Amino acid sequence: MKKRNSFSILNKKHSGDFISSDTEYPLSKFRLINKGSNYVKSLHLETVKSQSSNNKIKVELDPDGPSGPAGYIAYDTVKIATLKVVLENDVWWNGYKANGKTKIDLNKYSVDSKLTVKGITSGTFTWTVTSGSNRIELAKDATSKTFSSTITETNDNSIYVYAKAGSLKKEDITIQLQIDGTKITDFKMTVYRPKYTVIYHVRHIDWDTGFPPYFGNYGYKSVFSYWLLNQFKKPVPDYPICEFFPGKWKNIKKNSWKNTKANGYKTNKRGQFADTIGMSSNHPDTMHPQTPLGSVLIRTRLQEIRSGTSKPAKNTGLLLRTNTIRQYLDHGSIVTKGKKFK
Repeated sequence: MKKRNSFSILNKKHSGDFISSDTEYPLSKFRLINKGSNYVKSLHLETVKSQSSNNKIKVELDPDGPSGPAGYIAYDTVKIATLKVVLENDVWWNGYKANGKTKIDLNKYSVDSKLTVKGITSGTFTWTVTSGSNRIELAKDATSKTFSSTITETNDNSIYVYAKAGSLKKEDITIQLQIDGTKITDFKMTVYRPKYTVIYHVRHIDWDTGFPPYFGNYGYKSVFSYWLLNQFKKPVPDYPICEFFPGKWKNIKKNSWKNTKANGYKTNKRGQFADTIGMSSNHPDTMHPQTPLGSVLIRTRLQEIRSGTSKPAKNTGLLLRTNTIRQYLDHGSIVTKGKKFK
Protein backbone atom coordinates (compact mmCIF):
# COMPACT_ATOMS: atom_id res chain seq x y z
CA MET A 1 0.00 0.00 0.00
CA LYS A 2 1.23 3.48 -0.85
CA LYS A 3 2.50 5.46 2.12
CA ARG A 4 0.16 8.25 3.21
CA ASN A 5 1.20 11.81 2.40
CA SER A 6 0.22 13.96 5.40
CA PHE A 7 -0.06 17.21 3.44
CA SER A 8 -3.52 18.52 2.48
CA ILE A 9 -4.89 17.77 -0.98
CA LEU A 10 -5.15 21.57 -1.34
CA ASN A 11 -1.39 22.01 -0.82
CA LYS A 12 -0.12 23.44 -4.11
CA LYS A 13 3.50 22.42 -3.54
CA HIS A 14 3.15 18.89 -2.16
CA SER A 15 -0.38 17.80 -3.15
CA GLY A 16 -0.94 15.49 -0.20
CA ASP A 17 -3.66 13.04 0.88
CA PHE A 18 -5.12 14.71 3.96
CA ILE A 19 -8.77 15.81 3.93
CA SER A 20 -9.91 17.96 6.82
CA SER A 21 -13.42 18.22 8.22
CA ASP A 22 -15.63 21.30 7.74
CA THR A 23 -13.67 22.31 4.64
CA GLU A 24 -14.83 22.84 1.03
CA TYR A 25 -12.86 20.98 -1.65
CA PRO A 26 -13.22 21.19 -5.45
CA LEU A 27 -14.09 17.80 -6.91
CA SER A 28 -11.06 17.98 -9.21
CA LYS A 29 -8.76 17.56 -6.23
CA PHE A 30 -10.08 14.06 -5.51
CA ARG A 31 -8.58 12.46 -8.64
CA LEU A 32 -11.74 10.48 -9.41
CA ILE A 33 -11.62 7.13 -11.19
CA ASN A 34 -13.99 6.58 -14.12
CA LYS A 35 -15.91 3.33 -13.68
CA GLY A 36 -18.47 3.24 -16.47
CA SER A 37 -21.21 5.72 -15.72
CA ASN A 38 -19.80 6.52 -12.26
CA TYR A 39 -16.80 8.37 -10.95
CA VAL A 40 -15.37 6.80 -7.82
CA LYS A 41 -12.92 7.88 -5.13
CA SER A 42 -12.06 5.71 -2.12
CA LEU A 43 -11.31 7.61 1.09
CA HIS A 44 -9.59 6.05 4.10
CA LEU A 45 -10.32 6.78 7.75
CA GLU A 46 -7.38 6.87 10.16
CA THR A 47 -8.17 6.18 13.82
CA VAL A 48 -6.77 8.69 16.30
CA LYS A 49 -8.59 7.44 19.41
CA SER A 50 -11.46 5.08 20.17
CA GLN A 51 -14.96 6.56 20.07
CA SER A 52 -18.48 5.21 20.29
CA SER A 53 -20.58 4.30 17.24
CA ASN A 54 -22.61 7.51 17.63
CA ASN A 55 -20.08 9.44 15.52
CA LYS A 56 -21.16 10.48 12.05
CA ILE A 57 -19.39 11.74 8.96
CA LYS A 58 -21.57 13.81 6.61
CA VAL A 59 -20.44 14.52 3.06
CA GLU A 60 -22.31 17.19 1.04
CA LEU A 61 -22.09 18.01 -2.67
CA ASP A 62 -22.66 21.36 -4.39
CA PRO A 63 -22.89 20.41 -8.10
CA ASP A 64 -22.25 23.88 -9.54
CA GLY A 65 -19.63 25.06 -7.07
CA PRO A 66 -19.56 28.01 -4.68
CA SER A 67 -20.45 30.54 -7.42
CA GLY A 68 -23.55 28.67 -8.66
CA PRO A 69 -27.10 28.98 -7.32
CA ALA A 70 -27.75 25.32 -6.54
CA GLY A 71 -26.03 25.08 -3.15
CA TYR A 72 -25.62 21.77 -1.33
CA ILE A 73 -28.35 19.53 -2.70
CA ALA A 74 -26.80 16.04 -2.37
CA TYR A 75 -25.39 14.46 0.77
CA ASP A 76 -24.64 11.16 2.45
CA THR A 77 -24.04 10.31 6.12
CA VAL A 78 -21.81 7.52 7.35
CA LYS A 79 -22.07 6.26 10.92
CA ILE A 80 -18.68 5.18 12.27
CA ALA A 81 -17.09 3.67 15.35
CA THR A 82 -13.35 3.94 15.85
CA LEU A 83 -12.32 0.88 17.88
CA LYS A 84 -9.23 0.00 19.88
CA VAL A 85 -8.30 -3.32 21.49
CA VAL A 86 -6.55 -2.83 24.83
CA LEU A 87 -4.76 -5.34 27.08
CA GLU A 88 -5.05 -4.14 30.67
CA ASN A 89 -1.58 -5.28 31.78
CA ASP A 90 1.37 -7.37 30.62
CA VAL A 91 0.88 -11.13 30.91
CA TRP A 92 3.59 -13.27 32.55
CA TRP A 93 4.12 -17.01 32.60
CA ASN A 94 5.23 -17.89 36.13
CA GLY A 95 4.95 -21.66 35.88
CA TYR A 96 1.52 -21.83 37.51
CA LYS A 97 -1.60 -23.14 35.81
CA ALA A 98 -4.57 -20.78 35.71
CA ASN A 99 -7.12 -23.27 37.04
CA GLY A 100 -8.25 -21.38 40.13
CA LYS A 101 -6.20 -23.54 42.50
CA THR A 102 -2.57 -23.04 41.59
CA LYS A 103 -2.93 -19.73 39.75
CA ILE A 104 -1.11 -16.87 41.49
CA ASP A 105 -0.71 -13.19 40.72
CA LEU A 106 2.66 -11.66 41.46
CA ASN A 107 1.59 -8.02 41.53
CA LYS A 108 2.57 -6.64 38.12
CA TYR A 109 3.65 -10.12 36.98
CA SER A 110 0.10 -11.39 36.58
CA VAL A 111 -0.64 -14.62 34.75
CA ASP A 112 -3.81 -13.06 33.28
CA SER A 113 -5.16 -9.79 31.90
CA LYS A 114 -8.43 -8.29 30.74
CA LEU A 115 -8.73 -7.75 26.97
CA THR A 116 -11.26 -5.12 25.84
CA VAL A 117 -12.34 -3.59 22.55
CA LYS A 118 -13.10 0.05 23.30
CA GLY A 119 -15.60 2.13 21.35
CA ILE A 120 -18.43 -0.43 21.15
CA THR A 121 -20.41 -2.39 23.74
CA SER A 122 -23.20 -4.11 21.80
CA GLY A 123 -23.07 -6.92 19.29
CA THR A 124 -21.68 -10.43 19.01
CA PHE A 125 -17.97 -10.48 19.85
CA THR A 126 -15.92 -13.50 18.78
CA TRP A 127 -12.31 -13.73 19.96
CA THR A 128 -10.06 -16.44 18.48
CA VAL A 129 -6.42 -17.27 19.09
CA THR A 130 -5.15 -17.71 15.53
CA SER A 131 -1.47 -18.11 16.47
CA GLY A 132 0.15 -18.94 19.79
CA SER A 133 -2.59 -21.16 21.21
CA ASN A 134 0.13 -23.13 23.01
CA ARG A 135 1.05 -19.94 24.92
CA ILE A 136 -2.32 -18.46 25.94
CA GLU A 137 -5.92 -19.47 26.52
CA LEU A 138 -9.09 -17.38 26.81
CA ALA A 139 -11.78 -17.17 29.50
CA LYS A 140 -15.01 -15.23 29.84
CA ASP A 141 -14.13 -13.63 33.16
CA ALA A 142 -11.50 -13.45 35.91
CA THR A 143 -13.02 -16.27 37.99
CA SER A 144 -13.72 -18.72 35.19
CA LYS A 145 -12.24 -22.22 35.30
CA THR A 146 -13.22 -22.92 31.69
CA PHE A 147 -10.65 -22.02 29.04
CA SER A 148 -10.66 -22.14 25.26
CA SER A 149 -8.90 -20.83 22.17
CA THR A 150 -12.11 -19.13 21.00
CA ILE A 151 -14.87 -17.33 22.91
CA THR A 152 -18.07 -15.64 21.74
CA GLU A 153 -19.80 -13.05 23.93
CA THR A 154 -23.04 -11.13 23.34
CA ASN A 155 -23.12 -7.46 24.37
CA ASP A 156 -19.92 -7.91 26.37
CA ASN A 157 -16.79 -6.36 24.87
CA SER A 158 -14.24 -7.93 27.26
CA ILE A 159 -12.63 -11.32 27.86
CA TYR A 160 -9.63 -12.55 29.88
CA VAL A 161 -6.32 -13.88 28.58
CA TYR A 162 -4.33 -16.45 30.59
CA ALA A 163 -0.71 -17.49 30.07
CA LYS A 164 0.26 -21.10 29.34
CA ALA A 165 3.90 -20.55 28.33
CA GLY A 166 6.29 -17.72 27.55
CA SER A 167 6.69 -16.23 24.08
CA LEU A 168 9.70 -17.15 21.95
CA LYS A 169 9.71 -13.72 20.31
CA LYS A 170 7.79 -10.49 20.80
CA GLU A 171 4.21 -10.37 19.52
CA ASP A 172 4.19 -14.01 18.45
CA ILE A 173 0.58 -14.39 19.64
CA THR A 174 -2.41 -13.24 17.55
CA ILE A 175 -6.00 -12.89 18.74
CA GLN A 176 -8.52 -12.19 15.99
CA LEU A 177 -11.63 -10.16 16.84
CA GLN A 178 -14.88 -10.43 14.88
CA ILE A 179 -17.95 -8.33 15.61
CA ASP A 180 -21.27 -9.58 14.20
CA GLY A 181 -19.37 -11.92 11.89
CA THR A 182 -17.07 -9.25 10.43
CA LYS A 183 -13.34 -9.37 11.09
CA ILE A 184 -12.26 -6.19 12.88
CA THR A 185 -8.59 -6.69 13.75
CA ASP A 186 -5.74 -9.05 14.60
CA PHE A 187 -4.41 -8.15 18.04
CA LYS A 188 -0.75 -8.99 18.70
CA MET A 189 0.59 -9.70 22.17
CA THR A 190 3.52 -11.18 24.10
CA VAL A 191 3.69 -13.46 27.15
CA TYR A 192 6.75 -12.62 29.22
CA ARG A 193 8.60 -14.99 31.54
CA PRO A 194 11.71 -15.00 33.75
CA LYS A 195 14.33 -17.13 32.03
CA TYR A 196 17.98 -16.31 32.66
CA THR A 197 19.99 -16.08 35.87
CA VAL A 198 23.41 -14.58 35.20
CA ILE A 199 26.21 -14.53 37.79
CA TYR A 200 28.01 -11.22 37.41
CA HIS A 201 30.10 -11.03 40.60
CA VAL A 202 31.56 -13.35 43.26
CA ARG A 203 33.21 -12.31 46.52
CA HIS A 204 34.54 -14.31 49.46
CA ILE A 205 34.35 -12.73 52.91
CA ASP A 206 35.06 -13.73 56.49
CA TRP A 207 32.22 -15.39 58.41
CA ASP A 208 32.48 -13.05 61.40
CA THR A 209 33.41 -9.66 60.00
CA GLY A 210 31.41 -9.80 56.80
CA PHE A 211 34.05 -8.00 54.77
CA PRO A 212 37.73 -8.28 53.77
CA PRO A 213 40.48 -8.21 55.07
CA TYR A 214 40.03 -11.68 56.45
CA PHE A 215 40.33 -11.88 60.21
CA GLY A 216 38.16 -12.86 63.15
CA ASN A 217 36.49 -16.23 63.69
CA TYR A 218 37.11 -19.14 61.35
CA GLY A 219 34.68 -19.64 58.54
CA TYR A 220 33.65 -17.97 55.29
CA LYS A 221 30.80 -16.62 53.20
CA SER A 222 30.96 -16.81 49.42
CA VAL A 223 28.44 -14.37 47.90
CA PHE A 224 27.23 -14.93 44.34
CA SER A 225 25.47 -11.94 42.78
CA TYR A 226 22.93 -12.62 40.02
CA TRP A 227 20.88 -10.81 37.40
CA LEU A 228 17.39 -12.18 36.77
CA LEU A 229 16.43 -11.57 33.11
CA ASN A 230 13.35 -12.29 31.02
CA GLN A 231 13.48 -14.20 27.72
CA PHE A 232 14.46 -10.98 25.92
CA LYS A 233 17.36 -10.46 28.35
CA LYS A 234 15.78 -7.52 30.19
CA PRO A 235 16.06 -7.28 34.01
CA VAL A 236 13.09 -8.49 36.08
CA PRO A 237 12.81 -6.32 39.23
CA ASP A 238 10.84 -7.06 42.42
CA TYR A 239 10.33 -10.69 41.51
CA PRO A 240 10.22 -13.62 43.99
CA ILE A 241 12.50 -16.61 43.44
CA CYS A 242 13.87 -19.39 45.64
CA GLU A 243 16.45 -22.13 45.80
CA PHE A 244 15.66 -25.80 46.31
CA PHE A 245 17.95 -28.74 47.09
CA PRO A 246 16.70 -31.87 45.25
CA GLY A 247 19.13 -34.22 47.01
CA LYS A 248 21.49 -34.67 49.94
CA TRP A 249 25.07 -33.56 50.37
CA LYS A 250 27.67 -35.79 48.76
CA ASN A 251 30.61 -35.96 51.15
CA ILE A 252 34.01 -35.93 49.46
CA LYS A 253 35.80 -35.89 52.84
CA LYS A 254 34.42 -37.04 56.15
CA ASN A 255 32.89 -34.11 58.04
CA SER A 256 30.36 -33.08 60.68
CA TRP A 257 29.34 -29.86 58.95
CA LYS A 258 25.73 -28.91 59.56
CA ASN A 259 23.04 -29.12 56.92
CA THR A 260 21.96 -25.90 55.20
CA LYS A 261 18.38 -24.81 54.50
CA ALA A 262 17.04 -23.50 51.21
CA ASN A 263 16.34 -19.76 51.07
CA GLY A 264 13.94 -17.45 49.29
CA TYR A 265 14.80 -14.18 47.62
CA LYS A 266 13.30 -11.21 45.85
CA THR A 267 15.12 -9.28 43.17
CA ASN A 268 15.82 -5.62 43.82
CA LYS A 269 14.70 -2.73 41.63
CA ARG A 270 17.45 -3.53 39.14
CA GLY A 271 16.59 -7.21 38.90
CA GLN A 272 19.47 -8.41 41.09
CA PHE A 273 19.71 -10.89 43.96
CA ALA A 274 22.50 -12.61 45.92
CA ASP A 275 22.98 -16.18 47.08
CA THR A 276 25.43 -16.97 49.89
CA ILE A 277 27.30 -20.23 50.36
CA GLY A 278 28.88 -20.14 53.80
CA MET A 279 30.14 -22.31 56.64
CA SER A 280 31.62 -21.88 60.09
CA SER A 281 32.20 -25.27 61.67
CA ASN A 282 34.75 -27.85 62.77
CA HIS A 283 35.58 -31.46 61.96
CA PRO A 284 37.29 -30.39 59.76
CA ASP A 285 37.82 -26.77 60.80
CA THR A 286 36.65 -24.20 58.26
CA MET A 287 38.98 -21.34 57.41
CA HIS A 288 38.52 -17.75 56.37
CA PRO A 289 39.14 -17.25 52.62
CA GLN A 290 42.76 -17.80 51.66
CA THR A 291 44.89 -16.09 49.02
CA PRO A 292 44.93 -17.90 46.70
CA LEU A 293 41.75 -19.84 47.44
CA GLY A 294 42.26 -23.34 48.78
CA SER A 295 41.64 -26.61 46.95
CA VAL A 296 40.45 -28.95 49.73
CA LEU A 297 36.92 -29.96 48.65
CA ILE A 298 34.68 -31.21 51.48
CA ARG A 299 31.24 -31.80 49.92
CA THR A 300 28.93 -31.09 46.95
CA ARG A 301 25.21 -30.72 46.43
CA LEU A 302 22.72 -29.93 43.65
CA GLN A 303 20.89 -26.61 43.84
CA GLU A 304 17.88 -25.48 41.80
CA ILE A 305 16.90 -21.83 41.38
CA ARG A 306 13.17 -21.49 40.73
CA SER A 307 10.81 -18.60 40.02
CA GLY A 308 7.39 -17.57 41.27
CA THR A 309 7.72 -17.71 45.05
CA SER A 310 10.23 -16.91 47.78
CA LYS A 311 9.15 -19.99 49.76
CA PRO A 312 11.38 -22.94 48.81
CA ALA A 313 9.43 -25.94 47.58
CA LYS A 314 9.76 -28.84 45.17
CA ASN A 315 8.63 -28.16 41.58
CA THR A 316 7.77 -24.54 42.38
CA GLY A 317 7.15 -22.24 39.42
CA LEU A 318 9.77 -22.35 36.66
CA LEU A 319 13.15 -24.02 36.93
CA LEU A 320 15.62 -21.33 35.90
CA ARG A 321 18.97 -22.88 36.75
CA THR A 322 20.61 -26.02 38.17
CA ASN A 323 23.93 -25.60 39.99
CA THR A 324 26.35 -27.91 41.72
CA ILE A 325 27.42 -26.29 44.99
CA ARG A 326 30.97 -27.13 46.03
CA GLN A 327 32.07 -26.37 49.58
CA TYR A 328 35.79 -26.14 50.30
CA LEU A 329 37.55 -25.52 53.60
CA ASP A 330 37.86 -21.80 52.87
CA HIS A 331 35.27 -20.91 50.22
CA GLY A 332 32.25 -22.00 48.21
CA SER A 333 31.93 -22.32 44.44
CA ILE A 334 29.23 -23.04 41.87
CA VAL A 335 29.48 -25.21 38.79
CA THR A 336 26.83 -24.74 36.06
CA LYS A 337 26.95 -26.74 32.83
CA GLY A 338 30.65 -27.32 33.30
CA LYS A 339 31.45 -23.66 34.05
CA LYS A 340 32.91 -22.92 37.49
CA PHE A 341 32.23 -19.71 39.41
CA LYS A 342 34.47 -18.98 42.37
